[in-house]
Amino acid sequence: MTSVNLLDGTSTVASLLGCPLSSSATKITICVLVFTSIFAITKYASPTRLTKILETVLYDVTDMDHALVEGGVPSGSSWEEYSRILKELARLQTKARCIARDTLSDSHSYWPLGDVWGLCKGRPVVVQLCIWEVQALQKRLGLLQGVQRTMGLVPRRTR
Repeated sequence: MTSVNLLDGTSTVASLLGCPLSSSATKITICVLVFTSIFAITKYASPTRLTKILETVLYDVTDMDHALVEGGVPSGSSWEEYSRILKELARLQTKARCIARDTLSDSHSYWPLGDVWGLCKGRPVVVQLCIWEVQALQKRLGLLQGVQRTMGLVPRRTR
């Protein structure tokens, strides 16, 4: 097996194709790939996009909460769980408002710079963690709705 010296300007793929790394076509290809990767990361992990997703998921949870209340206020041990869910929902709504405010203040700079600055500050991780918390709360609300349905308190929605 032959070893490839990476210091002489060739790579294994480029040498197999008979194209040295120093050719302009290879450099252009690498630049395009790097630019496309940075653009894709900025687009899909942008704090602005993730904040919109967070707001949508939070709206769905709030809608589930209203549907639960319309069907009748939980009682007994369900009431204790429901009160914990309401406290958690209020905390997550406050957290989402703070995240949205910070994201909006960063996005007032020129378009790519605001998202890149948010990426550098680690905001997508914070927003994604909050989305996961809201989705966990949504599951808990769904379980509570299931308990009420089995008790006959909440009618099933028809489509």
